[in-house]
Amino acid sequence: MVTVNPPKIKPRRPDSTRLQGPAGRLLAVFGAIALLGVCVISARWGIADLIAVDTIARQSALQQIALKTREPADAVKVNAIRDGLLAAQRLEAGNPTLAEQLGELYAVVVRAEGAGGLVGAQYDKSLAQYANAVLLRPTSPYSWANLAWIKYQVGQADAVFYRAIENAARLGPWEPEVQFTLVDLGFAMWEEMPQRLRPIIIDIAKNSQRRYADKLAAIAARRSRLALVCEFEKLVKMPACIAQNATTKPNTVISFSVRPEPVEGRHASSPSTGSGRTG
Repeated sequence: MVTVNPPKIKPRRPDSTRLQGPAGRLLAVFGAIALLGVCVISARWGIADLIAVDTIARQSALQQIALKTREPADAVKVNAIRDGLLAAQRLEAGNPTLAEQLGELYAVVVRAEGAGGLVGAQYDKSLAQYANAVLLRPTSPYSWANLAWIKYQVGQADAVFYRAIENAARLGPWEPEVQFTLVDLGFAMWEEMPQRLRPIIIDIAKNSQRRYADKLAAIAARRSRLALVCEFEKLVKMPACIAQNATTKPNTVISFSVRPEPVEGRHASSPSTGSGRTG
């Protein structure tokens, strides 16, 4: 009978890289708390996304109805959408889409009771949401264009207004709704527009005329700015421009004496809703 001696087990040396005692237990507790925090944040984001998807879909449908009927949206439905977006925003405050959607809701869907115009307080709320949106997503031309639009509505044609126009033009020179918004604002504020921004508005108008000459001509005519666009390739043969060019003598200095009218109901639509606004 052969007796097998058990192998000798060498005592394990303490791992010098592993924290022992209270320090190790404290680190483990902190790690567990951090992991729990990540799980909670992920859960909050997930809930916020679920709320946002449903609410934005309902907002888009309601807005389409409001645009077609040209009547104030149903207050109960508007309040439900607003509450849903605010609930999602409380769960995920850093979501720029939620800020954009709230800005749009306050600016377009919410109407003054019985007046058909926007409530002053809603303008302020919309302005605050769009200002937040450009901080959260500064590369979005839609957010910048809408910030410019709402600042015009509240009569704030200040440095932020012009910077918003410049940023929107730089970030989205080929986005149709951005083009329409900037051309409308630019032509409305042409006389007050800083000289450095006028070429930018003209470039955006040139981009727009390639595919949307009719819309560009309509905006220019409404703003009494046909003289600015009637030399464009796609517009020069339009009846309105033929008449305009016939009344404008060569080498004549064109005077823009018409005061700008308010920009009514136009701002850039975000791809998230796919809905456009027209004046």
